[in-house]
Amino acid sequence: MAYIDGMFLVITSHTEQVVDDDTSWGWSNATIYTATLINRKTKKEIEFSNGVSEIYCMQQVKGSKGLFIVQMNELCLLDIENLKVTHLCSNTLGFLTKV
Repeated sequence: MAYIDGMFLVITSHTEQVVDDDTSWGWSNATIYTATLINRKTKKEIEFSNGVSEIYCMQQVKGSKGLFIVQMNELCLLDIENLKVTHLCSNTLGFLTKV
């Protein structure tokens, strides 16, 4: 959990069964990370413009209080102040190919 400008950024995880053709039984367990922004005063959840889910790691951008670089299925910039997610160019494996 992080406290940013009167809001809490909460990251939770749960285990989910996903289709996996590489296993003999056709599925495997995957850990899914989800981010939720909560207004501290109203206790209401705030949704991002196009959603944030499956977060693997996150780092605050140096010198920018409300901007985070996030590794999800692709590399993204998470703008807390404007509630926007900017998806950077990535390939289908989730690795950065160009910016």
